[in-house]
Parts: sequence; structure tokens; C-alpha cells
Amino acid sequence: MLIAALSLDTRSGGLVFVSGALSALIVAALGIALVFARPGWIGPLLGLFALLYLGHLLVAPEAELLRAGLVGVALLLVGELSQWSFDSRLRGRYEVGLHRARAIGFGGVVLLGAGAVVMTLVVLGLPVPAGLGTVIAGMAAFVGLVVLISIIALRPADRRP
Repeated sequence: MLIAALSLDTRSGGLVFVSGALSALIVAALGIALVFARPGWIGPLLGLFALLYLGHLLVAPEAELLRAGLVGVALLLVGELSQWSFDSRLRGRYEVGLHRARAIGFGGVVLLGAGAVVMTLVVLGLPVPAGLGTVIAGMAAFVGLVVLISIIALRPADRRP
């Protein structure tokens, strides 16, 4: 898993072992949660992954904002895919519309999350990989994210999911 690999602390063999063992335990627990349909485990496990990566950021000599943002987007994607897996197991939930909506949501999380990461780099004045095209795409995705949040926030309370 990407998050587990990025959380490895490669400064010494002992740190690689400790961070790798913790990552392996979290990945195994995530697999168990998916196999045995324990949706209540997903949030705490993703929180442990986030804490593990945060620990890596705090002790690593070089912290890359781009990599940290991508790990955040990856955590969101793992949560979305896990919920999709759980919903697919319920009887009567195999409608094509549900899977289409999940796929659109998955794509939206990827695009809007990546756009937010790129906009953060632009606002902070850090170099953006792939130049002007990436900045334009990031700005469009960030505006899309703001519009999406605004639409959801302006919905009447009885229509909110």
C-alpha cells in the first residue's frame, strides 16, 4: 500500500523495522476489516495510518508537502473504496446507479483532492511538478471543490445525506 511505503523511516535499519511492522499490522487489520465486513474499524485504522505518516513527517529530515497531500488523498480513497466494498455486499444494493454514483464519487475525490494539493503548493509558492498545465488543472479542481462544498452546505437540512 502506498501509505505504508511512504511511512517507512529509512534512516536506520531499526526504524525501518519498527515503521514497517506497524504498517504491516495496520494493512493486515484493514484486510481483516474488509474480509469480515467490519465498517467500524476502517476509520480508526485510517487514523492510525495518518498518525504513522504524521510521525514520519515529524522525524524525517525532509518533509515534502506534495507527498503529504497525496497521502491525505490516498487515505480518503481507501475510505471510499472500503465503503463501496461494504455497500456492494448488501442485498438490493446492486443497482447500476449506485455503482455509477460511487465511481463518480471516487473520481471526484481523486480530482478534487489532487487539485487541492496543487493549489496548496501554488499558494505557498512551492514548485509545482509539470508546470502551468498542472496549476490550471489544480485551480479548476479547487474551484470545483469549493462549489461542491457550497452546494452541500446550502441544501436544506432534510435533503442532506
